Amino acid sequence: MSLIKYLLFCLIAGLITLTVTAAAPGVSAAAGNDAATISGKGLTDIVLPNKAPTGKALPNKALADNTPIEKTLSKIRTIASPGTVALTFDDGPSPIYTAQVLAILDKYHVKATFFLLGVNAKEYPDLVKKLADDGQVIANHSQNHHMLTKLNDAKLESEIVTPQVIINEIIGKKPVCLRYPYGASNAKVQAAIRDQGIEPVSMGFNSFDYERRGVEKMTQWVLKNAYSGQVFLFHDKFEQTVEALPQIIEGIQKKGLGFSQICEN
Repeated sequence: MSLIKYLLFCLIAGLITLTVTAAAPGVSAAAGNDAATISGKGLTDIVLPNKAPTGKALPNKALADNTPIEKTLSKIRTIASPGTVALTFDDGPSPIYTAQVLAILDKYHVKATFFLLGVNAKEYPDLVKKLADDGQVIANHSQNHHMLTKLNDAKLESEIVTPQVIINEIIGKKPVCLRYPYGASNAKVQAAIRDQGIEPVSMGFNSFDYERRGVEKMTQWVLKNAYSGQVFLFHDKFEQTVEALPQIIEGIQKKGLGFSQICEN
């Protein structure tokens, strides 16, 4: 091929390439170093990582996957840490049994969470101080153990706020969680609790210690359901709970589990 024919061939090939590129459908590119987004019949959209199909950067992941903002901000632990269970005690403090429960926890070097009734905290402030001094977490269980779902707005607020005031006056800080009595809750109750800056907490796994079925049955029931992340519900106002607690702690330890606290503040 002569030199003239070769140069003519290259010129024609270049013109054809420019024409095809200009006419290609479904091809777009943003300015600078932004990646092209290619789509068209028989093609899947291809976008460079961290780029939306419009060429804009994706927002924060917490927003991109519609995760509620309050959930991403909350640091209050309401389940046990991995590899542990959490022991929780409701309705105290009891002038008879709370000190006995504390002695057992101290013997086994276990920390727990106590959901106190405001009326009892006011009656036995020294026990509240003892709980705090022992490193136990103190949380709110309402003022009088009423079913919160059946209260009007004023009474509901009182049941939530009054224990916060009482406990704060005794130990100098407010609980960060409230466990609703009877496990009874609805959207209104949960909103009222959160409006006070408190995290609502469910009852967890029920030991049914209030049924007084006997130490052996209660212990077997709890140990059968002991696994990582579990939160157990007890009451520090029954003799059976005090009697079963050492066996429960030892049984949980034999399963290779530790203990952690929820609602730490």
